[in-house]
Amino acid sequence: MQRIKQIRLRRALLEPSKRDRGHIAFSDPGRTYGKVFGRLRAPVRIPLAAALSFLLFVPSCAVGQELSQLQQKVGIYIWGQLPSDQEPLIRAARDVQALGATGAVRIAIGPYWDPMPAGDSNSPLYEKIHRHDYWTVINSFSVVMITAYDMASFPTKYRDCPSVEACRDLFSAVHREFFAFAFNLSKLSGTFVISNWEAENDFPEADRWNIYRAYLQARIDGIRAGRELGKKLHYPAKVFSAFEFVIINGFNGRPSGLERIGIKLKGIDFLSYSAWHSMGYEFGPEEWKFKEKEMEASFRFAIWTIREYARQNHISDRLIIGEFGELWDIHPEPARLEALIEACLAGGVEYLFNWTAYDQPGEEDSFGHDVSHYGKFYIDGGLTPQGTAFERVFGGPPSGGGDGQGPARNIEGKPVNVVGH
Repeated sequence: MQRIKQIRLRRALLEPSKRDRGHIAFSDPGRTYGKVFGRLRAPVRIPLAAALSFLLFVPSCAVGQELSQLQQKVGIYIWGQLPSDQEPLIRAARDVQALGATGAVRIAIGPYWDPMPAGDSNSPLYEKIHRHDYWTVINSFSVVMITAYDMASFPTKYRDCPSVEACRDLFSAVHREFFAFAFNLSKLSGTFVISNWEAENDFPEADRWNIYRAYLQARIDGIRAGRELGKKLHYPAKVFSAFEFVIINGFNGRPSGLERIGIKLKGIDFLSYSAWHSMGYEFGPEEWKFKEKEMEASFRFAIWTIREYARQNHISDRLIIGEFGELWDIHPEPARLEALIEACLAGGVEYLFNWTAYDQPGEEDSFGHDVSHYGKFYIDGGLTPQGTAFERVFGGPPSGGGDGQGPARNIEGKPVNVVGH
């Protein structure tokens, strides 16, 4: 497996070759959701006019969502390149809280990426969370989604399994690590959602997804057992599992992890849609570049499609948008993001996580396009145009600045509880 350098992006775990972001992953970039509905298989093929009708028949949120709701449900994803600092993860948490994103955050914990330049990447999950930077951050937000990978299967041993039966011992070790991880999290306060990263990209060999499903099931079973023990001991945290995918049901052109893996998992709490295919495509023809109304229709359609499919297959329809983002050099204003967020909250999405906290200098897609400008901050800590736009989404510039200096502030100018700072 070819691994990209840590300084390029978060994907050292995860890509068999150069990582294709969801909405640019195929030789035919027109295979996106939202506007190009004719490419979806029955029974979910609907024309654009019908999709746009969602705007008429699904109640829209008020333009100004309650700030508390935004802060509890909309967060920033901290992963990839971080600014130079003694403890970069804490710096990043303070920066995103200074934007007003004070309630929810998504981070990554595991052996494939470490925010500390000389961090101990080889500790199991249940030990690693006690490290000062991780401990500080997970105690500083009321909702923390964690992209978690275990030492038991490092490096990607689950990909190398010849069969499920041959890897029973490996999956038992995975179960034990996630049991201890969930149990330790249950001792804290707040809500924790433990997830994989984009199933179709994490394990690209769809003809062997029975093995990947067994790996995920071992994780889920460990999480459930760990939290149940915590409940018996009256520990306060809420600990959940999530299954993340990037291809929804009914998609023609690439197998859907939701269809082939997600509906077969037992006991999953959340579905997490990494929503790049619903964002449109910035480098193609004009009809692939969504305006606000088209963005809203695209997400309403995707949300309805996923949740209805989940209900039909008797699994949880609780939905997270695990990743969404746009390039600020193309879209410096927040109108599309506001439309997206309102559509998601109106459609019952419980949490949304925006990619990413910082620009990722040097990042390109498979076609050589510059995709480095998803950040709310430049890598040196200054606000990008999108960072300024996010301040407006959360109600206006908070005091504190977001430059990593001084105490983080919430939207009302009150200090945010960042433990140890």
